Amino acid sequence: MTTHYNNEIVYSTLTGTVMNIDKSQITKTTTRRTTTNDGWIVDEDIELTTHHKISLIINDGNDDHSLRFSDIDIPLREGQVVTFILLKDKGISSFPTILINHNNQRSYQIKDNNDICAALRLCAKKTEETGWVTITITIIVVNFILTFIISIISFLFGGDVINMFSSPLGWLVAVAFYLLEAYKRLKNTQIDEIHKDFNREIQNITNEICQQVL
Repeated sequence: MTTHYNNEIVYSTLTGTVMNIDKSQITKTTTRRTTTNDGWIVDEDIELTTHHKISLIINDGNDDHSLRFSDIDIPLREGQVVTFILLKDKGISSFPTILINHNNQRSYQIKDNNDICAALRLCAKKTEETGWVTITITIIVVNFILTFIISIISFLFGGDVINMFSSPLGWLVAVAFYLLEAYKRLKNTQIDEIHKDFNREIQNITNEICQQVL
């Protein structure tokens, strides 16, 4: 797999029996007030986050391990056998990514691939793109401002008024804006391909581990 930083995906698995599940939910309420002709309108956004802390017994009960993950609610009971796939950051930090439940023979994504890819420094972040219409308007405004400023300077020194729209410099400004946007879009396309490769690789790893443990 080719990645943005030429790193390789390193992963490990952890299989054990679920001995304890600590599940908590946190509700975050965001209130917005909007003024209308009839007075105040209050809108509330409610965000519910589910946190899991799972304690596993591994190695025939001689060892235990705890894993935490959030933002997903997985059907899981004590006594079930599970396998975690953990992606590693150069072997230092581990990120639980996939949970495989041996009892119902299903796998669950417990961490978004895009977040994991960024955390492992395998995927770069996309650059915000600007619409072509916005760029065209920006070029017109910039050239107008440059024409105004340069014309004032030229007038003060007894020169002629310069029209940036017909000058080579004005065209260079336009070309520079369009080339910059084209470069951003090309890089974002490359980043999208890296994300797709990463997602396919994670799916391949998941399928391989499922065949081994189920």
